[in-house]
Amino acid sequence: NEEAGREAAQNFRAEFRLGHRPLPNLPRLIEQTMGIGVACVAVDAPGHGMTMRLGTRYLMAAGCTDHPMRLRSTLAHELGHVRLNSVECYVDHGTWTKRTPEEIQADAFARHLLVICLAAAVDGWGASLDMGQVLEAGAQGGRDGVGAGVT
Repeated sequence: NEEAGREAAQNFRAEFRLGHRPLPNLPRLIEQTMGIGVACVAVDAPGHGMTMRLGTRYLMAAGCTDHPMRLRSTLAHELGHVRLNSVECYVDHGTWTKRTPEEIQADAFARHLLVICLAAAVDGWGASLDMGQVLEAGAQGGRDGVGAGVT
């Protein structure tokens, strides 16, 4: 599951020539690269998301939250479902605590898409890279509100 998510995230970055740079506006990126409408909606479960498909058209929704990183990880997770072809899985709020293979893969996709640790090492930041450097680099990349923070 981890490998499938990692590979899908790497393929997404490569396909859209994103390199290892931070991704400052994830809703816009999803809309422009995938043609998927993204909505942030007020719901009883902030931070949760879902992706719906009707034929070849998709809509992604995420519950509004005061925590920008939670919103980013939710959207990246939902994008993972699209890229891993697991949008067809049906769940209801009672099954959110069960971690199916599809959910684990989408989590791994989000992690590898957003966290730049491995990308930084590849770019030559060296073995002495610490999380403070990663957080600082990510924060410098996101300045437009929704995308603020580590990518």
